[in-house]
Amino acid sequence: MRTLTVQVVFFVAILACACSSVQDGALQGEIVAGKPIPDNTLAESMQRNRVPAVSIAVIRRGEIDWAKGYGVLKSGGTDQVDHEALFQAASISKPVTAAGALRMVENGELALDENVNQKLQSWKIPENDFTTEEPVTLRRLLSHSAGLTVHGFPGYAGGTQLPTLVQVLDGEKPARFQHGGGNEGYRCFLVLSVESGDGLVIMTNSDSGEALIDEIFTAIAAAYGWSA
Repeated sequence: MRTLTVQVVFFVAILACACSSVQDGALQGEIVAGKPIPDNTLAESMQRNRVPAVSIAVIRRGEIDWAKGYGVLKSGGTDQVDHEALFQAASISKPVTAAGALRMVENGELALDENVNQKLQSWKIPENDFTTEEPVTLRRLLSHSAGLTVHGFPGYAGGTQLPTLVQVLDGEKPARFQHGGGNEGYRCFLVLSVESGDGLVIMTNSDSGEALIDEIFTAIAAAYGWSA
């Protein structure tokens, strides 16, 4: 199965995570295709991996097969997570944004090789020696070859001041650009089969979520008969 995979982790790739090798397969045999994982089935793995909450969505043939949230919003709290709880999506937002942009290209609303300043309104890319030779285009932006990419966004904790979109684009405080990888306090994972339309999204609210994500992915893939 040819897949498009976006893995958002910090320092370690999920599928190569050596620390999970002892516990791999702990959920296998406990998951049934088409049915959400029971809360008590996942509770022990969450506790072992020190993950207060996880949100899972399984996609089958291009449609959501099931989605469910588990655990609490923060460690030591009592507010329960459901499938509508918000997690920091980190770089999972990139393929989603790209898919939306390409749909607009398909509909004739945008062009891949048009100067994006012709469409931008509240903010425009400043002209410089590079843009005089070649304009910044949507194709360049989506392929990270426009010269605008920064190292990374660490995200923003709850209750902190959020920057406006223009402040982010101008690099002004309180916008933050510090490191790449998963946003601080969150780990997430997205995998999608281009041919079948099957896929999986897993969000956690813990810096130690990689091993749990690997465990869940392995078990769900086995239940649905997905091949690597």
